[in-house]
Amino acid sequence: MADEASDAEGGLTPAWLLTRLLETASPLEDRAVAAVVSFRLANSADLATADLVFTCVARQLGGAAALLGNSDEAAAYLQQALDIASSVQFCPEIALAQLELAELLVAHHRGRRGEAQSYLDSAAIEFDAMNMQPSLNRPAVVFYLGANPINCIYNGRCLKAYIPEQFKRVSP
Repeated sequence: MADEASDAEGGLTPAWLLTRLLETASPLEDRAVAAVVSFRLANSADLATADLVFTCVARQLGGAAALLGNSDEAAAYLQQALDIASSVQFCPEIALAQLELAELLVAHHRGRRGEAQSYLDSAAIEFDAMNMQPSLNRPAVVFYLGANPINCIYNGRCLKAYIPEQFKRVSP
Protein backbone atom coordinates (compact mmCIF):
# COMPACT_ATOMS: atom_id res chain seq x y z
CA MET A 1 0.00 0.00 0.00
CA ALA A 2 2.91 2.33 0.64
CA ASP A 3 3.82 2.14 -3.07
CA GLU A 4 0.37 3.42 -4.05
CA ALA A 5 0.71 6.31 -1.61
CA SER A 6 4.15 7.16 -2.99
CA ASP A 7 2.73 7.21 -6.52
CA ALA A 8 0.05 9.60 -5.28
CA GLU A 9 2.72 12.19 -4.53
CA GLY A 10 3.13 12.68 -8.29
CA GLY A 11 -0.18 14.53 -8.34
CA LEU A 12 -1.79 12.39 -11.06
CA THR A 13 -3.85 10.08 -8.89
CA PRO A 14 -7.58 10.88 -8.99
CA ALA A 15 -9.30 11.92 -5.76
CA TRP A 16 -11.61 8.88 -5.77
CA LEU A 17 -8.60 6.53 -5.76
CA LEU A 18 -6.85 8.50 -3.03
CA THR A 19 -10.08 8.31 -1.04
CA ARG A 20 -10.15 4.52 -1.45
CA LEU A 21 -6.51 4.29 -0.34
CA LEU A 22 -7.30 6.37 2.74
CA GLU A 23 -10.41 4.31 3.46
CA THR A 24 -8.23 1.20 3.43
CA ALA A 25 -5.28 2.67 5.34
CA SER A 26 -7.30 3.65 8.42
CA PRO A 27 -8.69 0.22 9.39
CA LEU A 28 -5.30 -1.33 8.59
CA GLU A 29 -3.69 1.29 10.83
CA ASP A 30 -1.15 2.16 8.14
CA ARG A 31 -0.08 5.54 9.50
CA ALA A 32 2.47 6.21 6.75
CA VAL A 33 -0.11 5.85 3.98
CA ALA A 34 -2.72 7.73 6.02
CA ALA A 35 -0.34 10.66 6.51
CA VAL A 36 0.67 10.91 2.84
CA VAL A 37 -2.80 10.41 1.37
CA SER A 38 -4.57 12.67 3.85
CA PHE A 39 -2.09 15.42 3.01
CA ARG A 40 -2.92 14.96 -0.68
CA LEU A 41 -6.68 14.99 -0.03
CA ALA A 42 -6.85 17.83 2.50
CA ASN A 43 -7.96 20.35 -0.14
CA SER A 44 -10.75 17.98 -1.26
CA ALA A 45 -12.41 17.59 2.15
CA ASP A 46 -15.61 19.25 0.96
CA LEU A 47 -16.11 16.67 -1.80
CA ALA A 48 -17.99 13.41 -1.96
CA THR A 49 -16.95 10.60 -4.27
CA ALA A 50 -19.24 8.18 -6.01
CA ASP A 51 -17.01 5.77 -7.92
CA LEU A 52 -18.08 2.40 -6.54
CA VAL A 53 -19.86 3.69 -3.45
CA PHE A 54 -20.70 7.13 -2.16
CA THR A 55 -18.46 8.50 0.59
CA CYS A 56 -17.44 11.87 1.94
CA VAL A 57 -13.75 12.63 1.66
CA ALA A 58 -14.00 14.46 4.99
CA ARG A 59 -15.12 11.27 6.77
CA GLN A 60 -12.09 9.41 5.45
CA LEU A 61 -9.85 12.33 6.47
CA GLY A 62 -11.42 12.21 9.93
CA GLY A 63 -10.54 8.55 10.26
CA ALA A 64 -6.98 9.23 9.18
CA ALA A 65 -6.63 12.17 11.58
CA ALA A 66 -7.89 9.97 14.44
CA LEU A 67 -5.41 7.25 13.46
CA LEU A 68 -2.61 9.82 13.48
CA GLY A 69 -3.64 11.06 16.96
CA ASN A 70 -5.16 14.38 15.90
CA SER A 71 -8.53 14.13 17.65
CA ASP A 72 -9.55 17.79 17.26
CA GLU A 73 -8.80 17.68 13.54
CA ALA A 74 -10.64 14.36 13.28
CA ALA A 75 -13.71 15.82 15.01
CA ALA A 76 -13.72 18.80 12.63
CA TYR A 77 -13.48 16.55 9.57
CA LEU A 78 -16.20 14.21 10.84
CA GLN A 79 -18.51 17.15 11.54
CA GLN A 80 -17.81 18.41 8.02
CA ALA A 81 -18.64 14.96 6.63
CA LEU A 82 -21.88 14.91 8.60
CA ASP A 83 -22.81 18.32 7.18
CA ILE A 84 -22.00 17.25 3.60
CA ALA A 85 -23.87 13.94 3.85
CA SER A 86 -26.84 15.71 5.44
CA SER A 87 -26.95 18.29 2.67
CA VAL A 88 -27.36 15.55 0.05
CA GLN A 89 -29.53 13.43 2.39
CA PHE A 90 -27.38 10.32 2.08
CA CYS A 91 -28.42 8.31 5.14
CA PRO A 92 -25.68 5.63 5.18
CA GLU A 93 -22.93 8.23 5.16
CA ILE A 94 -24.77 10.32 7.77
CA ALA A 95 -24.99 7.31 10.08
CA LEU A 96 -21.34 6.34 9.55
CA ALA A 97 -20.19 9.91 10.26
CA GLN A 98 -22.34 10.01 13.40
CA LEU A 99 -20.92 6.71 14.62
CA GLU A 100 -17.31 7.71 13.98
CA LEU A 101 -17.88 11.08 15.65
CA ALA A 102 -19.45 9.34 18.66
CA GLU A 103 -16.52 6.90 18.90
CA LEU A 104 -14.06 9.79 18.74
CA LEU A 105 -15.90 11.88 21.34
CA VAL A 106 -16.11 8.96 23.77
CA ALA A 107 -12.42 8.15 23.36
CA HIS A 108 -10.92 11.65 23.34
CA HIS A 109 -13.47 14.25 24.46
CA ARG A 110 -14.96 12.92 27.69
CA GLY A 111 -16.76 16.22 28.34
CA ARG A 112 -18.86 15.69 25.21
CA ARG A 113 -20.36 12.33 26.20
CA GLY A 114 -23.92 13.67 25.92
CA GLU A 115 -23.24 14.73 22.35
CA ALA A 116 -21.67 11.34 21.64
CA GLN A 117 -24.76 9.64 23.06
CA SER A 118 -26.99 11.66 20.75
CA TYR A 119 -24.91 10.71 17.70
CA LEU A 120 -24.98 7.07 18.72
CA ASP A 121 -28.76 7.16 19.23
CA SER A 122 -29.27 8.43 15.69
CA ALA A 123 -26.67 6.16 14.11
CA ALA A 124 -27.98 2.96 15.74
CA ILE A 125 -31.54 3.67 14.58
CA GLU A 126 -30.38 4.48 11.04
CA PHE A 127 -28.18 1.38 10.80
CA ASP A 128 -31.09 -0.80 11.85
CA ALA A 129 -33.49 0.90 9.43
CA MET A 130 -31.04 0.41 6.55
CA ASN A 131 -30.11 -3.17 7.55
CA MET A 132 -26.47 -2.15 7.94
CA GLN A 133 -25.68 -5.10 10.21
CA PRO A 134 -21.87 -4.78 10.18
CA SER A 135 -22.14 -1.21 11.49
CA LEU A 136 -24.48 -2.34 14.28
CA ASN A 137 -21.77 -4.76 15.40
CA ARG A 138 -19.06 -2.13 15.89
CA PRO A 139 -17.86 -1.94 19.50
CA ALA A 140 -19.33 1.50 20.23
CA VAL A 141 -22.80 0.42 19.16
CA VAL A 142 -22.52 -2.90 20.98
CA PHE A 143 -21.45 -1.09 24.16
CA TYR A 144 -24.22 1.47 23.74
CA LEU A 145 -26.95 -1.12 23.22
CA GLY A 146 -25.66 -3.22 26.09
CA ALA A 147 -25.60 -0.24 28.44
CA ASN A 148 -28.87 1.36 27.33
CA PRO A 149 -31.53 -1.31 26.81
CA ILE A 150 -34.39 1.18 27.19
CA ASN A 151 -33.13 3.33 24.31
CA CYS A 152 -32.63 0.51 21.84
CA ILE A 153 -36.24 0.07 20.65
CA TYR A 154 -36.96 1.03 17.05
CA ASN A 155 -40.15 0.20 15.16
CA GLY A 156 -41.23 -2.10 17.96
CA ARG A 157 -38.03 -4.19 17.68
CA CYS A 158 -35.17 -4.32 20.10
CA LEU A 159 -31.92 -3.58 18.28
CA LYS A 160 -30.08 -5.90 20.69
CA ALA A 161 -31.66 -8.80 18.82
CA TYR A 162 -29.31 -8.06 15.92
CA ILE A 163 -26.14 -8.29 17.97
CA PRO A 164 -24.19 -11.57 18.01
CA GLU A 165 -24.41 -13.45 21.32
CA GLN A 166 -20.76 -12.89 22.27
CA PHE A 167 -21.35 -9.12 22.38
CA LYS A 168 -24.55 -9.14 24.42
CA ARG A 169 -22.68 -9.42 27.72
CA VAL A 170 -20.94 -6.04 27.40
CA SER A 171 -21.39 -3.98 30.55
CA PRO A 172 -20.88 -0.24 31.06
